[in-house]
Amino acid sequence: MHKNQTIIKAKDVSMCFQMSYDRIQSVKEYIVQTFKGKVRYEEFWALKDINFEIKKGEVVGLVGSNGAGKSTLLKIISGILKPTSGKIQVNGSIVPMLELGSGFDFDLTGRENIFLNGAVLGYSEKFLNKKYDEIVSFSELGKFIEVPLRNYSSGMIARLAFSIAAMVEPDILIVDEILSVGDAAFQRKSGERMKEMMNGGTTVLLVSHSIAQIQELCDSAIWLQNGQQVLSGDADIVCGNYIGGYAGTSSLNAHAIQGAEYSMMYFNRGSDFNPEDARWLRITPYGGEFSQYYTFPEPCKRLRYDPVLLGGYELSNLSFSSTQEPVNVLALNCSVLDQTYVMGESDPQIYLEFQKPISNIKVSGNLIENVKLSPKLRPQKNFKYEVHLCEHCNLNCKSCFHFAPFSEPAFLLPSDYEKDCQRLSQLFDHKAQLILLSGGEPLLHKNICEFMRISREAFPSASIRIVTNALLLPKMDTQFWRSCERYEIAIGITKFPISLDYLSLEKTAQDMGVKIYYENSSDVIEKKMDFYSLDLNGEQNINMSFAHCALANDAYVLSHGRLYTCPICAFVPHLIDYFNLTVSYQKENGIDIYGAQSAKEIMDFLARPVPMCAYCDVNSRMKDNKWEPSQKELSEWISTAKDTEVQHY
Repeated sequence: MHKNQTIIKAKDVSMCFQMSYDRIQSVKEYIVQTFKGKVRYEEFWALKDINFEIKKGEVVGLVGSNGAGKSTLLKIISGILKPTSGKIQVNGSIVPMLELGSGFDFDLTGRENIFLNGAVLGYSEKFLNKKYDEIVSFSELGKFIEVPLRNYSSGMIARLAFSIAAMVEPDILIVDEILSVGDAAFQRKSGERMKEMMNGGTTVLLVSHSIAQIQELCDSAIWLQNGQQVLSGDADIVCGNYIGGYAGTSSLNAHAIQGAEYSMMYFNRGSDFNPEDARWLRITPYGGEFSQYYTFPEPCKRLRYDPVLLGGYELSNLSFSSTQEPVNVLALNCSVLDQTYVMGESDPQIYLEFQKPISNIKVSGNLIENVKLSPKLRPQKNFKYEVHLCEHCNLNCKSCFHFAPFSEPAFLLPSDYEKDCQRLSQLFDHKAQLILLSGGEPLLHKNICEFMRISREAFPSASIRIVTNALLLPKMDTQFWRSCERYEIAIGITKFPISLDYLSLEKTAQDMGVKIYYENSSDVIEKKMDFYSLDLNGEQNINMSFAHCALANDAYVLSHGRLYTCPICAFVPHLIDYFNLTVSYQKENGIDIYGAQSAKEIMDFLARPVPMCAYCDVNSRMKDNKWEPSQKELSEWISTAKDTEVQHY
């Protein structure tokens, strides 16, 4: 088959399902009601008039919201469903990786399922015997290949399914989100194998809710919405319009931009540049040439281009073109020299004005990272986190950025933490640099020994420390000290101006074989507090706030199944609730560890600003303030002294 030969062709493909709203309880009742003519149906068109052609070796992505018709289309191409009308033409062998476990018998072993699944796909026993060792080796299932599938985890099933598909080398590979089930290492391995198959001429149809993945892997894309074909063509153009078409939906935008940089192009309808009138497109974050094509729903003369959502970059050889129309360019918050635009820490904007209205524009150039801000914006190599065993405290600290003075007594359940801990251990391959068992005050939790055990079993090589004000440490029983020694848990003491016999505590720890660290100087009692000021109007530049924050991308917090880049993002709801503030707190301030597909996705998220950054006033932060008890006044967290010297980090 030649490279330019059509391998899949859809002509006016439509799919209609008959939906019944009657509550029929049995087959007998269904037959009776049908003869009586009382079964009512409603037509549901899952697909309507779909048309496209896919060439051999092409990699095509399907994008669209849930229920758009993507999976239905893949099942029609695979031959699982027959279209209600229209025609689908397929020239070549297909391996469909659709629903997890499809084509498998869960009572059979992995070995038996290789031959069963291979037979379903049309391959002979002789061929499968030849490929058997390769399939088992790639799946990394080892001795589990002789275990029935009912004892497999979802990740193991995904490994087996992909290994069969990858080794039989079909003409067409169809993948519907299934690869997101495997662990991070196997996902990388699968991705590399998919690229090998693509380079070898295999045609791939890929469904993924990761827009960055579609743009990275696919040559072209098809956008489906409500069963209709909205747009098809170049993957960058389709994905850009798909995201732009939902620019007013913040939840989709937040999901789409995780792990990638995006530019925004605003078009002016005649009044102003509004977020609703914007298009988003991906831009390569770490160098290399790029080209972006923006299209608009109506012609316009004035545009605003926000090159990168984060500052700290240079754009060289930047050009704007549209049907040979001349353009006037005005750059704000960035310096320009010979078509090189240096993005500052503030929000960079480039205003464009054409003499005649245009409907599309091409932006091209080279993106180079500016090292000035890169350490803060680059994902950390080592994973670490703190977890609050209880969010309230037995001290009452002024300006506490954990907002413990406003927290009602609440204790984390060991079972909830164990679930979260196991999930993180799975994502990060049991590796963490540091775990802080913190609070509030962690020694208030009567089950603190359980948290030691859970942390150590999940991360055997991690440095684990209890962070405490030590008020309760003299009262801790022998079980506590033995657990610290058994699970190799150190104690980190933050000294406050309170009366405690630290020498006696050090001796007890030494006798029990437990290490003690001081979070502040061991010979200084005068505790200092940092003042993290909040802007209740949310008018701060999120990039500026993030770039100058001592906590962001460093003090990760695990709380109720989500990871946060800093404690403020995790615990500011205590302040909001106590003072009944109108601050808009969004779930996008943290990443769902169960929704994340890899450790990389999490680390990329933690290295990017979040909506809460707009409420952090870096220009009013002060360091090393005298420790005082809190009066629970809002002014302790809101700056009123604008003439105070600013402490940047």
